[in-house]
Parts: sequence; structure tokens; C-alpha cells
Amino acid sequence: MNFVTVLTVFVIIFVAEIPDKTMVSSILLGSKYNGLLVWLGAAFAFAIQVTISVTVGTIVTLIPHNILEGIIAAVFLAGGIYLILTNEKEQIEEGEKLAQTPKKHMRKVLLTSFGVTFLGEFGDLTQIATINLEAKYHQALSVALGAFLGLVAVVSIGIVGGKSLLKVLPTNRIRKLAGIIFIGFFFYALYSIFR
Repeated sequence: MNFVTVLTVFVIIFVAEIPDKTMVSSILLGSKYNGLLVWLGAAFAFAIQVTISVTVGTIVTLIPHNILEGIIAAVFLAGGIYLILTNEKEQIEEGEKLAQTPKKHMRKVLLTSFGVTFLGEFGDLTQIATINLEAKYHQALSVALGAFLGLVAVVSIGIVGGKSLLKVLPTNRIRKLAGIIFIGFFFYALYSIFR
């Protein structure tokens, strides 16, 4: 296991996930239902999503190196532009819609949290980023651990004190920072192609 890779992936995924609809969903679900049940449902969904992402990222590595680096660079650029230009209100409204499920029974809360998180993350920017990070680093365990911890950390913050955090640190600024980081990785990937 490479702890530098774990930390790098954690930071990228954490920063990209904070302004996402999953944060809004976790704030709403955590304020309505038992936070531990919401967290457990989300964590299980993240574990499956990360496993899928790392598996796909491993398969992608069969593509020739320069072509793969070009694809990774393009995805980071697209992700950065998406984060910088995405409408904040749409993400908040989508997160609120996902969380509007009036279920209180323990099993139903777990399943609701799992379903909201799994569906919200499927094909999401952080899932695509995890695929790309695995394709770049070729360290499945390190990438999976970093991505999982980043995702779970965001949901934890959302459940425990997300509403307070969003008052102090607006998601539009976090989103722009994440976009700048992704564009930085775009330039790093370009450098990797031409060095």
C-alpha cells in the first residue's frame, strides 16, 4: 500500500465530493433520520461504487500508455470545467430530491441511504475520477482506500454538521477549488505524456 497515493486520492475525491449532491442528501437524511444508519447505508454504497470504479480502472490500463494518459488528461480537464461551470442550485435541488423519502423504519433508512448514495454516485464525477486515478497509479488497494475514505468523510461531515459547514464554507467556492485541482491534474497528465 502506498500512503502517498491514498492521501492524494483522498484529497482529490474529498474536495470533488463536498459540493456534490451526495453532500446535500447526507445533510437532509442525517437531519431526518438516525445518523449512524444513514452513514452505514452510504458507506456500503460507497464500498460497492469504489470496487466497481477500481475494477474498471484496472481494466482500462490495458489501453496503450500514451492513449490512456490522453484519456485521463481529457477526463480531468472535463471534470475541472464541469466543477467550475456547474450550476450550484441544480446540485442542491437534485440532492434534496434524492433525500425526500419518508421512511423511518431502521431497515428502510439503511436501504434509503444506500439507494440514494448508490444512485447519486453512479456515473458521478468522483466515480469517473476514481477510475482515472486507478488507471493512472495502478495501485488498486491504495486508490480504493483513498477514494472510500474521501467519500465517507464527506458524508460524515454532512451528517454531523453539514448545514453549519455550508454556512461558513460555501459549496460554490469548494466546487471552484476542486475544478482548479482537476485542471492541475490535467496539466500533470499532459506532462506525463510528453516527458
